[in-house]
Amino acid sequence: MGAFPDVVVLLPGILGSELTKDGKLLWGAGSIWDSVFNNGLARLQLTAPGSLDEDIGDGIVPRSILRWPALIPDFWKIGGYQELSYNLQDRLGLKKGKNFFEFPYDWRRDNRVAAIRLARESHDWLKAWREESGNAEAKLILIVHSMGGLIARHFVEVLEGWKATRATIAIATPFAGSGDALDFLQSGIKANFLPDGVKRSIYTFAGFDSLYQLLPTGPFLRDGAGSPVKLVDANLLKVDRNRVRSALAFHDEMRDAASTNKSIGAYLERKGATRTVIGSEQPTKVGGFVDDQGWVTFSGKSVQEGFLSGDGTVPRRSATPPEVGEEVAAFAPTSHSAITSYGSVMSHVCNAIAGMPETPLRDRGGVGTISLLVDDLYRAGADVAIRAATRQSAQFLNLTLTNLDDTKPPIKTRMNKVDDYYVWQYALPAGSYRASVEATGAEEASDIFTVVDVDLLP
Repeated sequence: MGAFPDVVVLLPGILGSELTKDGKLLWGAGSIWDSVFNNGLARLQLTAPGSLDEDIGDGIVPRSILRWPALIPDFWKIGGYQELSYNLQDRLGLKKGKNFFEFPYDWRRDNRVAAIRLARESHDWLKAWREESGNAEAKLILIVHSMGGLIARHFVEVLEGWKATRATIAIATPFAGSGDALDFLQSGIKANFLPDGVKRSIYTFAGFDSLYQLLPTGPFLRDGAGSPVKLVDANLLKVDRNRVRSALAFHDEMRDAASTNKSIGAYLERKGATRTVIGSEQPTKVGGFVDDQGWVTFSGKSVQEGFLSGDGTVPRRSATPPEVGEEVAAFAPTSHSAITSYGSVMSHVCNAIAGMPETPLRDRGGVGTISLLVDDLYRAGADVAIRAATRQSAQFLNLTLTNLDDTKPPIKTRMNKVDDYYVWQYALPAGSYRASVEATGAEEASDIFTVVDVDLLP
């Protein structure tokens, strides 16, 4: 088999790149626990918010994509990119550093900064591959997760990256934002058992430009009269309206560029160049109500017709670019943190790139799926409560708990039905875990969480 003809680039989401300063790891494998729970996030404070300079003089630089799971409680979770990266290289015969590149970036910053760097570096990668392979028609294929899809969209639409890009496959990208970003800005960490100093350190994220660019862009809210309200028009507590305007301008810039590009014949010939994979059937914030004091109460039900479920972080309606519909979408009934290592998703992505028959990932409308409810954070010594729901008729669900911090065999147990949910409740030692739930005739759903020993915190 000959070499794969194009250059494949993998862009992670927010949290998904290791960050270093003076050679010291600030965020990455081995440092995440220290960063999140030992007041280490204060070291990541953004010193030049709003700047588009590539170097803002703080010495913090990206090193590599994150291989393993990471989370910021009550904000965002990722499952790591080890499996997706390996599958892309193995199944497609890609050569790292030749026609496969991982693109770590400083995820604190305005996404335009990373997009500009992507334009520069991908130009060099593509030029070198065309010369080495002899394929002058080689182009880029962008595989992007979560916020990485916003970087790719800005590169393709605004920076004219479409001329060099054959396809973009966006996995769980919040093109229209996420309610979790707004909730974090207003409420921060909800776990009352964490020391105040730890909470303040974690709230450093509220100062990142990227967080504002993850806010909902449309009429996500309703006011006391029941009228739709955009964030930019609402007087919200703990939300900087000027930064909301700046973030909205970022999204408007991409939308306007995409509209303009549609008048270009060569651009239109790329029909089908954007595909999406949407996480579904997980409880997701899809709207909210703002009171007279500027506080938001979130709703798991729609305040816009058609705004349905999601992956627990990204609402379904948000996971496709505004200029395309769900006809370009595939669906995976699992969480935001699990979707990049979901077996059928990886097969679907690899087959789509290779031009092979794709794994069918259809919207099942809840049939044959499991909805999983897991808190981000639990206290050691207290019960970990995991709930799940399914439309299948099942006497019990199978639960697998994997401790991500050691090599002990996973715990396998059952979840029995209590009223409307299947429930498992038991105390676990401190550590990071993955909960996976399955049943006969239903696809597996999984998510990650952390158990914290408060006595070990500063």
